Amino acid sequence: MSRQYDVHYSRRRTLALVVKNQQVSVKAPYGACRDFIADFVESKQAWINKQLHKQSDIEAARYNPWLHRRIMLFGELRAIEVSESSLEQTDNQTINIVINKRVKHRQRYFNQQLLALMHDELSDHLSERIMQWQKVMNIGANGISVKVYKRRWGSCDSRGELCFNTLLAGAPHWVIDYVIVHELAHRVHMDHSHQFWALVNGYYEHTDQARLWLKENAHLLDFVR
Repeated sequence: MSRQYDVHYSRRRTLALVVKNQQVSVKAPYGACRDFIADFVESKQAWINKQLHKQSDIEAARYNPWLHRRIMLFGELRAIEVSESSLEQTDNQTINIVINKRVKHRQRYFNQQLLALMHDELSDHLSERIMQWQKVMNIGANGISVKVYKRRWGSCDSRGELCFNTLLAGAPHWVIDYVIVHELAHRVHMDHSHQFWALVNGYYEHTDQARLWLKENAHLLDFVR
């Protein structure tokens, strides 16, 4: 059975397959024959199926705080309680999300409130840790911000401004330290050259462990569709 796919033409010279969000697409050169593209897709069915199954497994494992009433915060699972009043008392480890009964799109509002809380928690933590790491590395930043990214944990632009993913608030402190050192190192090397990694590893000794933690636990942090 032939699989549905989209074709996107450009000036590229070769065919390429992309499997994303359970959708298959082909990047093709202008003028590429439809039959040739179809044969190419057919020859890659095993790889396509593998990627689709992999994405399904990741999606199934992804946390949904609205359903599970839990969220990862600084490496620890925290319970979430939804109430209609901020006056209702919870223990110090429980996150209280207040949703008025008149709110129509409750899950969307819930996610917005949760992201706002994570933004504030991460911002407070970064303001302290970045100051310390700047002193240790003798490297300064020209600005710090926090926002939601889709595919990165942090960034450093040409103006020396650092930005961190709000969802990083779910990672343990030692992993956040790695991302801070990583982005500060980009103030010296804007690429990922040998010199860049030498600088990172010179100040942070658990780089491989931190990168592995982020890779293996990304599905626990990313609840934003």
